[in-house]
Amino acid sequence: MVTEIWGDCLHVWLAGGRLRSIMELRPGVEETARHWGLKRITIGGRPGWDRVLKRVGYARNGVELEKRL
Repeated sequence: MVTEIWGDCLHVWLAGGRLRSIMELRPGVEETARHWGLKRITIGGRPGWDRVLKRVGYARNGVELEKRL
């Protein structure tokens, strides 16, 4: 998972590997972002991520998925 910080946001712009492994990283990434004082996470990616991440609080915002922390 490759991330960068944009203002109050942690942006995930690349993730590779098995879906299960990526999803196992998600809670720790979110907790780290909160610890750093960030307010949201955005993810650039294919529309298929909508189905997977909707159940954990992400929603499509333009071309990215977003979750308010």
